[in-house]
Amino acid sequence: MLDSEDHLYVGTVFSGLCISQPAESSSSKPSVFYSNHATDMLKKLNEDRKCSDSLCDITIHTSAKDFEVHKCVLGVASDFFRKMFTSNMRERNEAAANITDVSATIMEIVIEYMYTCRVKITDENVYELLEAADYFQLDEIKNFCSCHLQENISEINCIMKWSFARRYNIMSLVKLGELFIKQNFLDILKSDEVNNLSADDFAAFLELKKQNVREFIIYNAVISWMKYDEENRKEIFSKVFKCIDFRKLQKDFLQKVVCEEKVVMSSLDCTNMLIKAMCNRVQDVCDNEEIVILGGVPWERNAIKYNATDFQAEELPQMSIERSGACVACVDRCLYIFGGHSKPVSKSYNSAAMLKLDEIPNSWVDIPAMSQHRRTAGCAVLGDYIYVCGGKAHDSMWLSSCERFNIQQKRWYNIPDMVFKRSECALVALNGRIYAIGGCNRPDSFLETVECYDPKLGIWGLISPLNTARAKFAAVVLHGKIYAIGGEGQHSYLSSVERYNPLNDTWVEVGSLKLARFNHGACVVNEEIYALGGINTVEVYNESDDEWIPKFSITRKLGAAITAV
Repeated sequence: MLDSEDHLYVGTVFSGLCISQPAESSSSKPSVFYSNHATDMLKKLNEDRKCSDSLCDITIHTSAKDFEVHKCVLGVASDFFRKMFTSNMRERNEAAANITDVSATIMEIVIEYMYTCRVKITDENVYELLEAADYFQLDEIKNFCSCHLQENISEINCIMKWSFARRYNIMSLVKLGELFIKQNFLDILKSDEVNNLSADDFAAFLELKKQNVREFIIYNAVISWMKYDEENRKEIFSKVFKCIDFRKLQKDFLQKVVCEEKVVMSSLDCTNMLIKAMCNRVQDVCDNEEIVILGGVPWERNAIKYNATDFQAEELPQMSIERSGACVACVDRCLYIFGGHSKPVSKSYNSAAMLKLDEIPNSWVDIPAMSQHRRTAGCAVLGDYIYVCGGKAHDSMWLSSCERFNIQQKRWYNIPDMVFKRSECALVALNGRIYAIGGCNRPDSFLETVECYDPKLGIWGLISPLNTARAKFAAVVLHGKIYAIGGEGQHSYLSSVERYNPLNDTWVEVGSLKLARFNHGACVVNEEIYALGGINTVEVYNESDDEWIPKFSITRKLGAAITAV
Protein backbone atom coordinates (compact mmCIF):
# COMPACT_ATOMS: atom_id res chain seq x y z
CA MET A 1 0.00 0.00 0.00
CA LEU A 2 1.28 3.48 -0.87
CA ASP A 3 1.60 6.22 1.72
CA SER A 4 -0.34 9.43 1.25
CA GLU A 5 3.02 11.09 0.55
CA ASP A 6 3.71 8.77 -2.40
CA HIS A 7 2.90 9.79 -5.94
CA LEU A 8 0.88 7.36 -8.07
CA TYR A 9 2.15 6.57 -11.54
CA VAL A 10 0.41 4.96 -14.45
CA GLY A 11 2.71 2.55 -16.29
CA THR A 12 2.51 1.73 -19.97
CA VAL A 13 4.61 -0.67 -22.04
CA PHE A 14 6.30 0.69 -25.14
CA SER A 15 9.00 -1.02 -27.15
CA GLY A 16 9.63 -3.46 -24.29
CA LEU A 17 10.29 -0.70 -21.77
CA CYS A 18 8.22 0.30 -18.75
CA ILE A 19 7.49 4.02 -19.03
CA SER A 20 5.80 5.67 -16.08
CA GLN A 21 3.84 8.86 -16.41
CA PRO A 22 2.49 10.91 -13.46
CA ALA A 23 -1.25 10.69 -12.83
CA GLU A 24 -1.06 14.23 -11.56
CA SER A 25 1.66 16.76 -12.26
CA SER A 26 4.09 17.03 -9.34
CA SER A 27 7.84 17.20 -9.14
CA SER A 28 8.28 16.99 -5.35
CA LYS A 29 6.89 13.50 -4.65
CA PRO A 30 8.90 10.28 -5.32
CA SER A 31 7.85 7.59 -7.74
CA VAL A 32 7.09 4.21 -6.18
CA PHE A 33 7.23 1.07 -8.33
CA TYR A 34 6.10 -2.46 -7.52
CA SER A 35 6.84 -5.68 -9.36
CA ASN A 36 6.62 -9.45 -9.03
CA HIS A 37 10.30 -9.61 -8.16
CA ALA A 38 9.83 -11.56 -4.90
CA THR A 39 7.62 -14.20 -6.54
CA ASP A 40 9.90 -14.39 -9.58
CA MET A 41 12.95 -14.76 -7.35
CA LEU A 42 11.43 -17.74 -5.50
CA LYS A 43 10.47 -19.24 -8.83
CA LYS A 44 14.02 -18.87 -10.13
CA LEU A 45 15.46 -20.29 -6.91
CA ASN A 46 13.14 -23.29 -7.27
CA GLU A 47 14.32 -23.77 -10.84
CA ASP A 48 17.91 -23.25 -9.75
CA ARG A 49 17.83 -26.00 -7.11
CA LYS A 50 16.98 -28.50 -9.84
CA CYS A 51 19.98 -27.54 -12.00
CA SER A 52 23.39 -29.18 -11.89
CA ASP A 53 25.19 -25.84 -11.52
CA SER A 54 22.83 -24.41 -8.90
CA LEU A 55 23.60 -21.95 -6.13
CA CYS A 56 22.31 -24.38 -3.47
CA ASP A 57 24.36 -24.51 -0.30
CA ILE A 58 23.05 -27.60 1.51
CA THR A 59 21.82 -31.10 0.68
CA ILE A 60 18.91 -32.68 2.53
CA HIS A 61 19.44 -36.44 2.79
CA THR A 62 16.41 -38.71 3.22
CA SER A 63 16.35 -42.49 3.18
CA ALA A 64 15.49 -42.61 -0.53
CA LYS A 65 16.45 -39.31 -2.12
CA ASP A 66 18.66 -36.23 -1.75
CA PHE A 67 17.47 -32.65 -2.24
CA GLU A 68 19.68 -29.69 -3.12
CA VAL A 69 18.25 -26.59 -1.42
CA HIS A 70 19.07 -23.06 -0.27
CA LYS A 71 19.53 -22.57 3.47
CA CYS A 72 18.04 -19.09 3.32
CA VAL A 73 14.77 -20.34 1.77
CA LEU A 74 14.26 -23.19 4.24
CA GLY A 75 15.37 -21.08 7.19
CA VAL A 76 12.87 -18.33 6.40
CA ALA A 77 9.99 -20.74 5.71
CA SER A 78 10.48 -23.03 8.73
CA ASP A 79 11.48 -22.29 12.31
CA PHE A 80 12.79 -25.87 12.48
CA PHE A 81 15.34 -25.22 9.73
CA ARG A 82 16.08 -21.72 10.95
CA LYS A 83 17.17 -23.13 14.30
CA MET A 84 19.15 -25.85 12.55
CA PHE A 85 21.06 -23.35 10.41
CA THR A 86 21.57 -20.55 12.95
CA SER A 87 22.13 -22.31 16.29
CA ASN A 88 25.11 -24.36 17.44
CA MET A 89 23.91 -27.45 15.59
CA ARG A 90 26.51 -28.98 13.29
CA GLU A 91 24.37 -28.37 10.18
CA ARG A 92 25.13 -24.65 10.52
CA ASN A 93 28.60 -25.18 9.13
CA GLU A 94 28.06 -28.28 7.05
CA ALA A 95 26.72 -28.77 3.54
CA ALA A 96 24.41 -31.65 4.36
CA ALA A 97 21.59 -32.47 6.78
CA ASN A 98 20.03 -35.88 7.45
CA ILE A 99 16.23 -36.03 7.77
CA THR A 100 15.38 -39.62 8.66
CA ASP A 101 11.91 -39.14 10.17
CA VAL A 102 10.23 -38.00 6.94
CA SER A 103 9.86 -39.97 3.72
CA ALA A 104 11.34 -38.70 0.47
CA THR A 105 7.86 -38.29 -1.05
CA ILE A 106 6.65 -36.04 1.77
CA MET A 107 9.98 -34.19 1.96
CA GLU A 108 9.63 -33.29 -1.71
CA ILE A 109 6.10 -31.91 -1.12
CA VAL A 110 7.31 -29.85 1.83
CA ILE A 111 10.29 -28.41 -0.05
CA GLU A 112 8.12 -27.61 -3.07
CA TYR A 113 5.73 -25.73 -0.76
CA MET A 114 8.52 -23.67 0.79
CA TYR A 115 9.56 -22.50 -2.69
CA THR A 116 6.12 -22.14 -4.34
CA CYS A 117 3.55 -21.72 -1.49
CA ARG A 118 1.52 -24.50 -3.13
CA VAL A 119 0.77 -27.91 -1.68
CA LYS A 120 -1.35 -30.79 -3.01
CA ILE A 121 -3.13 -32.72 -0.24
CA THR A 122 -4.79 -36.08 -0.83
CA ASP A 123 -6.42 -38.72 1.37
CA GLU A 124 -3.29 -40.81 0.85
CA ASN A 125 -0.73 -38.24 2.00
CA VAL A 126 -2.66 -36.05 4.47
CA TYR A 127 -1.69 -37.86 7.68
CA GLU A 128 1.99 -38.16 6.88
CA LEU A 129 2.06 -34.61 5.55
CA LEU A 130 0.46 -33.22 8.71
CA GLU A 131 2.99 -35.07 10.86
CA ALA A 132 5.81 -33.58 8.80
CA ALA A 133 4.28 -30.10 9.00
CA ASP A 134 4.12 -30.43 12.77
CA TYR A 135 7.74 -31.65 12.82
CA PHE A 136 9.00 -28.79 10.64
CA GLN A 137 6.73 -26.21 12.37
CA LEU A 138 4.91 -25.33 9.16
CA ASP A 139 1.60 -24.22 10.66
CA GLU A 140 0.05 -23.25 7.34
CA ILE A 141 0.40 -26.77 5.90
CA LYS A 142 -0.88 -28.14 9.20
CA ASN A 143 -3.99 -25.94 8.90
CA PHE A 144 -4.48 -26.98 5.25
CA CYS A 145 -4.33 -30.64 6.26
CA SER A 146 -6.81 -30.03 9.09
CA CYS A 147 -9.25 -28.45 6.64
CA HIS A 148 -8.90 -31.40 4.27
CA LEU A 149 -9.59 -33.88 7.08
CA GLN A 150 -12.65 -31.94 8.23
CA GLU A 151 -14.11 -31.76 4.74
CA ASN A 152 -13.99 -35.53 4.35
CA ILE A 153 -14.98 -36.67 7.84
CA SER A 154 -17.56 -39.45 8.07
CA GLU A 155 -18.87 -42.11 10.43
CA ILE A 156 -16.34 -44.53 8.96
CA ASN A 157 -13.20 -42.48 9.46
CA CYS A 158 -14.13 -40.09 12.28
CA ILE A 159 -12.58 -42.20 15.07
CA MET A 160 -9.20 -42.30 13.30
CA LYS A 161 -9.30 -38.58 12.53
CA TRP A 162 -10.43 -37.73 16.06
CA SER A 163 -7.58 -39.73 17.59
CA PHE A 164 -5.08 -38.17 15.18
CA ALA A 165 -6.36 -34.66 15.97
CA ARG A 166 -5.98 -35.31 19.73
CA ARG A 167 -2.36 -36.32 19.18
CA TYR A 168 -1.54 -33.12 17.30
CA ASN A 169 -3.85 -30.82 19.29
CA ILE A 170 -6.07 -29.81 16.36
CA MET A 171 -9.02 -28.70 18.46
CA SER A 172 -11.42 -27.87 15.63
CA LEU A 173 -11.07 -31.41 14.29
CA VAL A 174 -11.25 -32.88 17.81
CA LYS A 175 -14.60 -31.17 18.42
CA LEU A 176 -15.97 -32.21 15.03
CA GLY A 177 -14.89 -35.79 15.67
CA GLU A 178 -16.54 -35.76 19.10
CA LEU A 179 -19.79 -34.61 17.51
CA PHE A 180 -19.75 -37.53 15.06
CA ILE A 181 -18.87 -39.98 17.84
CA LYS A 182 -21.66 -38.81 20.14
CA GLN A 183 -24.20 -39.05 17.33
CA ASN A 184 -23.10 -42.53 16.23
CA PHE A 185 -21.51 -43.97 19.36
CA LEU A 186 -22.87 -47.52 19.19
CA ASP A 187 -22.11 -47.92 15.48
CA ILE A 188 -18.56 -46.61 15.92
CA LEU A 189 -18.06 -48.84 18.96
CA LYS A 190 -18.40 -51.87 16.68
CA SER A 191 -15.61 -50.75 14.33
CA ASP A 192 -12.11 -52.26 14.43
CA GLU A 193 -10.62 -48.76 14.64
CA VAL A 194 -11.75 -48.48 18.26
CA ASN A 195 -9.53 -51.39 19.29
CA ASN A 196 -6.53 -49.64 17.75
CA LEU A 197 -6.88 -46.61 20.03
CA SER A 198 -4.32 -45.90 22.71
CA ALA A 199 -5.38 -46.28 26.34
CA ASP A 200 -5.80 -42.52 26.75
CA ASP A 201 -7.78 -42.15 23.54
CA PHE A 202 -9.97 -45.16 24.32
CA ALA A 203 -10.75 -43.82 27.80
CA ALA A 204 -11.59 -40.42 26.30
CA PHE A 205 -13.74 -42.14 23.67
CA LEU A 206 -15.76 -43.95 26.36
CA GLU A 207 -16.46 -40.63 28.08
CA LEU A 208 -18.35 -39.55 24.95
CA LYS A 209 -20.95 -42.30 25.33
CA LYS A 210 -24.61 -41.40 25.36
CA GLN A 211 -26.48 -41.60 28.61
CA ASN A 212 -28.78 -44.34 27.33
CA VAL A 213 -25.92 -46.71 26.45
CA ARG A 214 -26.17 -49.67 28.82
CA GLU A 215 -23.10 -50.25 30.95
CA PHE A 216 -22.62 -53.92 30.04
CA ILE A 217 -21.96 -52.74 26.46
CA ILE A 218 -19.18 -50.50 27.75
CA TYR A 219 -17.79 -53.42 29.79
CA ASN A 220 -17.73 -55.68 26.72
CA ALA A 221 -15.97 -52.95 24.72
CA VAL A 222 -13.30 -52.59 27.40
CA ILE A 223 -12.65 -56.35 27.45
CA SER A 224 -12.55 -56.45 23.63
CA TRP A 225 -10.02 -53.59 23.57
CA MET A 226 -7.84 -55.40 26.12
CA LYS A 227 -7.87 -58.74 24.30
CA TYR A 228 -7.05 -57.08 20.95
CA ASP A 229 -3.45 -56.66 22.14
CA GLU A 230 -3.43 -58.39 25.51
CA GLU A 231 0.32 -58.89 25.84
CA ASN A 232 1.17 -55.20 25.36
CA ARG A 233 -1.77 -53.83 27.33
CA LYS A 234 -1.45 -55.72 30.61
CA GLU A 235 0.25 -52.85 32.42
CA ILE A 236 -2.24 -50.20 31.30
CA PHE A 237 -5.47 -52.22 31.42
CA SER A 238 -6.55 -50.84 34.81
CA LYS A 239 -6.45 -47.31 33.34
CA VAL A 240 -9.25 -48.30 30.95
CA PHE A 241 -11.03 -50.72 33.30
CA LYS A 242 -11.83 -47.89 35.72
CA CYS A 243 -13.94 -46.24 33.01
CA ILE A 244 -16.68 -48.79 33.75
CA ASP A 245 -19.44 -47.54 36.06
CA PHE A 246 -19.93 -50.65 38.20
CA ARG A 247 -22.97 -49.12 39.89
CA LYS A 248 -24.86 -49.55 36.62
CA LEU A 249 -24.03 -53.24 36.25
CA GLN A 250 -26.43 -55.77 37.71
CA LYS A 251 -25.22 -57.85 40.63
CA ASP A 252 -25.57 -61.12 38.68
CA PHE A 253 -23.53 -59.67 35.81
CA LEU A 254 -20.77 -58.67 38.23
CA GLN A 255 -20.72 -62.11 39.84
CA LYS A 256 -21.18 -64.38 36.83
CA VAL A 257 -19.46 -62.41 34.05
CA VAL A 258 -16.97 -59.90 35.41
CA CYS A 259 -15.68 -62.11 38.24
CA GLU A 260 -15.16 -64.96 35.78
CA GLU A 261 -13.19 -62.92 33.24
CA LYS A 262 -9.51 -63.99 33.22
CA VAL A 263 -8.06 -60.67 31.99
CA VAL A 264 -9.80 -58.93 34.90
CA MET A 265 -8.85 -61.38 37.62
CA SER A 266 -5.22 -61.55 36.45
CA SER A 267 -4.80 -57.82 37.15
CA LEU A 268 -4.36 -56.90 40.81
CA ASP A 269 -5.56 -53.32 40.25
CA CYS A 270 -8.67 -54.48 38.37
CA THR A 271 -9.42 -57.10 41.00
CA ASN A 272 -9.24 -54.48 43.73
CA MET A 273 -11.60 -52.24 41.79
CA LEU A 274 -14.03 -55.12 41.36
CA ILE A 275 -13.93 -56.03 45.06
CA LYS A 276 -14.63 -52.41 45.98
CA ALA A 277 -17.53 -52.33 43.51
CA MET A 278 -19.00 -55.51 44.99
CA CYS A 279 -18.68 -54.15 48.53
CA ASN A 280 -20.34 -50.91 47.49
CA ARG A 281 -23.15 -52.90 45.90
CA VAL A 282 -23.79 -54.69 49.20
CA GLN A 283 -23.53 -51.39 51.05
CA ASP A 284 -25.99 -49.77 48.64
CA VAL A 285 -28.76 -52.00 49.96
CA CYS A 286 -28.39 -50.33 53.34
CA ASP A 287 -27.55 -46.94 51.91
CA ASN A 288 -30.92 -46.68 50.22
CA GLU A 289 -32.63 -46.91 53.60
CA GLU A 290 -31.03 -43.88 55.24
CA ILE A 291 -32.00 -40.21 55.34
CA VAL A 292 -29.74 -37.39 56.51
CA ILE A 293 -30.96 -34.08 57.93
CA LEU A 294 -28.41 -31.26 58.19
CA GLY A 295 -28.76 -28.01 60.09
CA GLY A 296 -32.00 -26.08 60.08
CA VAL A 297 -33.72 -24.34 62.99
CA PRO A 298 -33.11 -25.18 65.82
CA TRP A 299 -29.72 -26.93 66.39
CA GLU A 300 -28.28 -25.59 63.17
CA ARG A 301 -24.94 -27.47 63.45
CA ASN A 302 -26.52 -30.87 63.94
CA ALA A 303 -26.20 -33.70 61.39
CA ILE A 304 -28.55 -36.63 61.97
CA LYS A 305 -28.91 -39.86 60.00
CA TYR A 306 -32.22 -41.75 60.21
CA ASN A 307 -32.93 -45.35 59.32
CA ALA A 308 -35.94 -45.12 57.01
CA THR A 309 -37.34 -48.44 58.22
CA ASP A 310 -37.93 -47.45 61.86
CA PHE A 311 -36.55 -43.89 61.87
CA GLN A 312 -33.99 -44.60 64.55
CA ALA A 313 -31.59 -41.65 64.73
CA GLU A 314 -27.80 -41.69 64.61
CA GLU A 315 -25.72 -38.59 65.28
CA LEU A 316 -23.16 -37.71 62.64
CA PRO A 317 -20.22 -35.35 63.24
CA GLN A 318 -21.48 -31.80 63.74
CA MET A 319 -20.79 -29.22 61.08
CA SER A 320 -18.19 -26.58 61.88
CA ILE A 321 -20.75 -23.76 61.54
CA GLU A 322 -24.50 -23.37 61.95
CA ARG A 323 -26.38 -23.64 58.68
CA SER A 324 -30.02 -23.05 57.86
CA GLY A 325 -31.28 -22.69 54.30
CA ALA A 326 -28.28 -24.63 53.00
CA CYS A 327 -28.46 -27.14 50.17
CA VAL A 328 -27.10 -30.67 50.20
CA ALA A 329 -26.09 -33.40 47.76
CA CYS A 330 -24.92 -36.97 48.27
CA VAL A 331 -22.53 -38.60 45.79
CA ASP A 332 -20.77 -41.93 46.38
CA ARG A 333 -21.52 -41.89 50.11
CA CYS A 334 -20.10 -38.39 50.46
CA LEU A 335 -22.27 -35.55 51.75
CA TYR A 336 -21.74 -32.07 50.29
CA ILE A 337 -23.32 -29.00 51.88
CA PHE A 338 -23.30 -25.53 50.35
CA GLY A 339 -24.16 -22.03 51.55
CA GLY A 340 -26.96 -21.28 54.00
CA HIS A 341 -26.92 -18.73 56.81
CA SER A 342 -27.06 -18.34 60.57
CA LYS A 343 -27.60 -15.46 63.00
CA PRO A 344 -27.73 -12.72 61.98
CA VAL A 345 -29.68 -13.90 58.95
CA SER A 346 -28.74 -10.90 56.81
CA LYS A 347 -25.52 -12.54 55.58
CA SER A 348 -25.36 -15.71 53.49
CA TYR A 349 -22.45 -18.15 53.27
CA ASN A 350 -20.55 -19.16 50.17
CA SER A 351 -18.62 -21.85 52.08
CA ALA A 352 -18.92 -25.56 51.37
CA ALA A 353 -17.99 -28.73 53.25
CA MET A 354 -17.85 -32.48 52.69
CA LEU A 355 -18.32 -35.52 54.94
CA LYS A 356 -17.26 -39.05 53.93
CA LEU A 357 -19.83 -41.27 55.59
CA ASP A 358 -17.78 -44.47 55.42
CA GLU A 359 -14.55 -43.00 56.71
CA ILE A 360 -13.79 -43.81 60.36
CA PRO A 361 -13.21 -41.56 62.15
CA ASN A 362 -14.90 -39.04 59.91
CA SER A 363 -15.34 -35.29 60.13
CA TRP A 364 -16.46 -32.41 57.95
CA VAL A 365 -13.73 -30.92 55.77
CA ASP A 366 -13.89 -27.64 53.92
CA ILE A 367 -13.92 -27.74 50.12
CA PRO A 368 -13.63 -24.81 47.67
CA ALA A 369 -16.23 -22.12 48.29
CA MET A 370 -18.85 -21.06 45.77
CA SER A 371 -18.23 -17.90 43.77
CA GLN A 372 -21.50 -16.47 45.13
CA HIS A 373 -22.91 -16.25 48.67
CA ARG A 374 -26.22 -18.16 48.69
CA ARG A 375 -28.97 -19.41 50.93
CA THR A 376 -32.30 -21.07 50.06
CA ALA A 377 -30.80 -22.03 46.68
CA GLY A 378 -31.63 -25.10 44.62
CA CYS A 379 -29.24 -28.04 44.36
CA ALA A 380 -29.10 -31.14 42.10
CA VAL A 381 -26.59 -33.75 40.93
CA LEU A 382 -26.08 -34.50 37.23
CA GLY A 383 -23.17 -36.58 36.00
CA ASP A 384 -19.92 -35.48 37.62
CA TYR A 385 -21.36 -32.12 38.67
CA ILE A 386 -23.37 -30.70 41.55
CA TYR A 387 -25.47 -27.75 40.36
CA VAL A 388 -26.36 -24.89 42.72
CA CYS A 389 -28.74 -22.27 41.33
CA GLY A 390 -30.47 -19.12 42.56
CA GLY A 391 -31.09 -18.35 46.22
CA LYS A 392 -30.46 -15.12 48.07
CA ALA A 393 -27.07 -13.52 48.59
CA HIS A 394 -28.32 -11.30 51.43
CA ASP A 395 -31.71 -10.20 52.76
CA SER A 396 -32.71 -8.18 49.71
CA MET A 397 -30.63 -9.76 46.93
CA TRP A 398 -32.39 -12.47 44.92
CA LEU A 399 -30.22 -14.41 42.45
CA SER A 400 -30.57 -15.86 38.99
CA SER A 401 -26.90 -16.90 38.84
CA CYS A 402 -25.86 -20.55 38.73
CA GLU A 403 -22.69 -22.53 39.20
CA ARG A 404 -21.68 -26.16 39.24
CA PHE A 405 -19.08 -28.09 41.21
CA ASN A 406 -16.89 -30.64 39.45
CA ILE A 407 -16.74 -33.49 41.96
CA GLN A 408 -13.53 -34.96 40.56
CA GLN A 409 -11.62 -31.72 40.10
CA LYS A 410 -13.04 -30.03 43.24
CA ARG A 411 -13.60 -26.86 41.20
CA TRP A 412 -16.53 -24.52 40.62
CA TYR A 413 -17.60 -23.35 37.16
CA ASN A 414 -20.17 -20.67 36.38
CA ILE A 415 -22.97 -21.56 33.99
CA PRO A 416 -25.54 -19.24 32.32
CA ASP A 417 -28.04 -17.44 34.56
CA MET A 418 -31.60 -18.66 34.81
CA VAL A 419 -34.32 -16.68 33.05
CA PHE A 420 -35.80 -15.65 36.44
CA LYS A 421 -34.31 -14.81 39.79
CA ARG A 422 -35.31 -17.57 42.21
CA SER A 423 -34.98 -18.09 45.94
CA GLU A 424 -36.66 -20.80 48.03
CA CYS A 425 -37.05 -22.75 44.79
CA ALA A 426 -36.41 -26.42 43.97
CA LEU A 427 -33.83 -27.93 41.63
CA VAL A 428 -33.88 -31.49 40.26
CA ALA A 429 -32.05 -33.47 37.57
CA LEU A 430 -33.95 -35.58 35.06
CA ASN A 431 -33.04 -37.11 31.70
CA GLY A 432 -29.74 -35.24 31.46
CA ARG A 433 -31.28 -31.84 32.23
CA ILE A 434 -31.66 -29.57 35.24
CA TYR A 435 -35.10 -28.24 36.20
CA ALA A 436 -35.52 -25.05 38.28
CA ILE A 437 -39.03 -24.88 39.75
CA GLY A 438 -41.06 -22.14 41.44
CA GLY A 439 -39.65 -20.04 44.29
CA CYS A 440 -39.91 -16.30 44.74
CA ASN A 441 -38.01 -13.27 43.43
CA ARG A 442 -39.15 -10.62 45.92
CA PRO A 443 -41.13 -10.56 49.17
CA ASP A 444 -44.50 -12.30 48.92
CA SER A 445 -44.06 -12.89 45.19
CA PHE A 446 -44.48 -16.57 44.40
CA LEU A 447 -43.45 -18.06 41.06
CA GLU A 448 -45.25 -20.67 39.03
CA THR A 449 -42.63 -20.60 36.26
CA VAL A 450 -40.38 -23.59 35.55
CA GLU A 451 -37.27 -23.60 33.42
CA CYS A 452 -34.98 -26.32 32.11
CA TYR A 453 -31.20 -26.25 31.53
CA ASP A 454 -29.55 -28.43 28.90
CA PRO A 455 -25.80 -28.74 29.71
CA LYS A 456 -25.03 -29.71 26.11
CA LEU A 457 -26.61 -26.54 24.70
CA GLY A 458 -25.71 -24.35 27.69
CA ILE A 459 -29.07 -22.55 27.76
CA TRP A 460 -32.14 -22.27 29.98
CA GLY A 461 -35.61 -22.54 28.46
CA LEU A 462 -39.08 -22.16 29.93
CA ILE A 463 -41.42 -25.16 30.08
CA SER A 464 -45.00 -25.55 31.32
CA PRO A 465 -45.59 -23.67 34.60
CA LEU A 466 -46.83 -25.11 37.88
CA ASN A 467 -50.55 -25.17 38.45
CA THR A 468 -49.95 -23.43 41.80
CA ALA A 469 -47.27 -20.82 42.38
CA ARG A 470 -45.19 -21.95 45.36
CA ALA A 471 -41.98 -21.35 47.33
CA LYS A 472 -40.32 -23.03 50.34
CA PHE A 473 -41.41 -26.40 48.94
CA ALA A 474 -39.64 -29.67 48.13
CA ALA A 475 -39.24 -31.50 44.83
CA VAL A 476 -38.04 -35.01 43.92
CA VAL A 477 -37.85 -37.30 40.89
CA LEU A 478 -39.62 -40.65 40.99
CA HIS A 479 -40.06 -43.02 38.03
CA GLY A 480 -39.10 -40.37 35.48
CA LYS A 481 -41.48 -37.69 36.79
CA ILE A 482 -41.01 -34.62 38.99
CA TYR A 483 -43.07 -34.08 42.15
CA ALA A 484 -43.53 -30.58 43.67
CA ILE A 485 -44.62 -31.01 47.28
CA GLY A 486 -46.30 -28.52 49.62
CA GLY A 487 -44.68 -25.14 50.32
CA GLU A 488 -46.03 -21.64 50.72
CA GLY A 489 -48.46 -20.07 48.27
CA GLN A 490 -49.88 -16.62 47.76
CA HIS A 491 -52.45 -16.92 50.54
CA SER A 492 -51.56 -19.96 52.66
CA TYR A 493 -49.27 -22.87 53.39
CA LEU A 494 -49.88 -25.72 50.95
CA SER A 495 -50.67 -29.40 51.19
CA SER A 496 -51.14 -29.79 47.43
CA VAL A 497 -48.77 -31.87 45.33
CA GLU A 498 -48.35 -31.81 41.58
CA ARG A 499 -46.46 -34.06 39.18
CA TYR A 500 -44.63 -33.16 35.94
CA ASN A 501 -44.38 -35.54 32.99
CA PRO A 502 -41.55 -34.49 30.63
CA LEU A 503 -42.99 -36.59 27.80
CA ASN A 504 -46.00 -34.28 27.35
CA ASP A 505 -44.75 -31.22 29.29
CA THR A 506 -47.69 -31.15 31.69
CA TRP A 507 -48.25 -30.73 35.44
CA VAL A 508 -51.13 -32.60 37.06
CA GLU A 509 -52.45 -32.58 40.61
CA VAL A 510 -51.88 -35.80 42.58
CA GLY A 511 -52.68 -36.91 46.12
CA SER A 512 -52.25 -34.11 48.67
CA LEU A 513 -50.28 -34.22 51.89
CA LYS A 514 -52.34 -34.91 54.97
CA LEU A 515 -50.83 -31.79 56.56
CA ALA A 516 -49.73 -28.54 54.95
CA ARG A 517 -45.99 -27.91 55.34
CA PHE A 518 -43.31 -25.45 54.23
CA ASN A 519 -39.53 -25.05 54.66
CA HIS A 520 -39.28 -28.83 54.52
CA GLY A 521 -37.41 -31.40 52.50
CA ALA A 522 -38.18 -34.59 50.60
CA CYS A 523 -36.29 -37.57 49.25
CA VAL A 524 -36.94 -40.92 47.57
CA VAL A 525 -36.28 -44.11 49.54
CA ASN A 526 -37.14 -47.57 48.18
CA GLU A 527 -39.39 -46.06 45.49
CA GLU A 528 -41.41 -44.03 47.99
CA ILE A 529 -41.30 -40.28 48.67
CA TYR A 530 -40.56 -39.11 52.21
CA ALA A 531 -41.63 -35.57 53.17
CA LEU A 532 -40.07 -34.42 56.43
CA GLY A 533 -39.30 -31.19 58.22
CA GLY A 534 -41.41 -28.10 58.55
CA ILE A 535 -43.66 -30.01 60.96
CA ASN A 536 -43.04 -32.94 63.32
CA THR A 537 -44.81 -35.60 61.22
CA VAL A 538 -43.06 -37.58 58.49
CA GLU A 539 -45.36 -38.51 55.60
CA VAL A 540 -44.64 -41.20 53.01
CA TYR A 541 -46.11 -41.33 49.49
CA ASN A 542 -46.63 -44.45 47.41
CA GLU A 543 -47.20 -43.72 43.74
CA SER A 544 -49.42 -46.73 43.02
CA ASP A 545 -51.76 -45.77 45.89
CA ASP A 546 -51.48 -42.01 45.19
CA GLU A 547 -51.71 -41.40 48.92
CA TRP A 548 -49.59 -39.83 51.67
CA ILE A 549 -49.43 -41.79 54.93
CA PRO A 550 -48.13 -40.27 58.22
CA LYS A 551 -45.58 -42.76 59.58
CA PHE A 552 -43.10 -41.22 62.01
CA SER A 553 -42.57 -38.20 64.19
CA ILE A 554 -39.31 -36.28 64.53
CA THR A 555 -38.33 -32.95 66.04
CA ARG A 556 -39.67 -30.14 63.86
CA LYS A 557 -37.03 -28.69 61.54
CA LEU A 558 -37.27 -25.54 59.42
CA GLY A 559 -34.87 -24.88 56.59
CA ALA A 560 -32.92 -28.12 57.05
CA ALA A 561 -30.96 -29.71 54.20
CA ILE A 562 -32.34 -33.20 53.57
CA THR A 563 -31.17 -36.06 51.35
CA ALA A 564 -31.25 -39.83 51.00
CA VAL A 565 -27.86 -41.59 51.02
